[in-house]
Amino acid sequence: MKLSQRQPIFTIIILTAILFFSIYATLPETVIVNGSPDYWPTNGWMTKPPAEVNISSSKLADMDAYINESSILLKSLLIIRHDYLVYERYFLDNNESSLQEIYSITKSFTSALIGIAVGEGYLNVSQKMLDFFPNRTIANLDARKENITIEHLLTMTSGLKWNEVFNDIPFAQSDDPLQYVLDLPMAHEPGTVFNYNSGAVHILTAILQNVTGKTALEYAEEKIFQPLGFQDYNWMMDPQGIYFGGFGLKLLPRDLAKFGFLYLNNGTWEEQQIIPAAWVANSTTKKVTVSCSINYGYLWWLYPKLNYYVASGLNGQEIFVYPKYNLIVVTTAWQLEGAIFNLYENYILPSLYDFPYTPTSSAVLFIAALTFPLPFVSLGKKYFFRKKK
Repeated sequence: MKLSQRQPIFTIIILTAILFFSIYATLPETVIVNGSPDYWPTNGWMTKPPAEVNISSSKLADMDAYINESSILLKSLLIIRHDYLVYERYFLDNNESSLQEIYSITKSFTSALIGIAVGEGYLNVSQKMLDFFPNRTIANLDARKENITIEHLLTMTSGLKWNEVFNDIPFAQSDDPLQYVLDLPMAHEPGTVFNYNSGAVHILTAILQNVTGKTALEYAEEKIFQPLGFQDYNWMMDPQGIYFGGFGLKLLPRDLAKFGFLYLNNGTWEEQQIIPAAWVANSTTKKVTVSCSINYGYLWWLYPKLNYYVASGLNGQEIFVYPKYNLIVVTTAWQLEGAIFNLYENYILPSLYDFPYTPTSSAVLFIAALTFPLPFVSLGKKYFFRKKK
């Protein structure tokens, strides 16, 4: 791996990481199983003042002042703790009814749908990718490509040759995006190298449609959107009638919070097991080490030193889930991820009275956000949408 052009930045990362690890080395990495919630927010979130869920109102006021005085381009910010919505603000002419483009948060929804399909016996993660497309002629076929499994697609380790910035445009604008990504040459043995690949996740929604006989949107409506009471949504579809697995969902911030709440409660909703609990655990357990401070599960980003996980999309679309502190934070924005993590780690977490930490870690996350390749999506004329009726 060539790093010569980024040596100064990586030196800063290493030095900051040393400080980061020295501060957090004593924090336990625990698996938290929360009890049943006070209520299920299917019909809407109930609210409480921050103090009633052990959050400092003055710290949140400090955050408000920072947001108002800075140039951070937030669209929405929601905080849910101990089952209650305690903070909700909208910006840039957005409100609670404004659908938000969530970009790669879509991937975490795709992961959930695959998990549900696994639980229903439609497939398993060890199955080979190409077994689901027997009628397609695949270019650049070799033994490595034949060995790609569903798990490799879920963990960004397919080995397909892909650059997230440069491949995304021709992929998304292709007449057949699925064929485009299936035809890619191989760069690595499957399971050996992490390479962020939105095209690979599109293969997952195609497989889902193949095995269930339903589109990803139809399956999502039945299994997640309707049971959780989602109010409005749409999803981008390719010219072949396959919904993009890696991006393209638009949802309301309050419904994003419901999705985080579903994971916080181990896949359970209204006493019904929506997503298998084992899948939730697997999705949020390390499968790949991305960097010194970031791991990856099944299309979820994991931050092990503080033990929270994130569904993350381009330009600051985030669902933070922190089981240990029964906390969910949702942001939609038009902002580099580093600024959002700064809000989360330097304002929101310190507002928790029971969180034992002095904010210092955002430098690592901010630099990582600047240096890690970000997803890029071009909105082309060949995109199709299906609006909720």
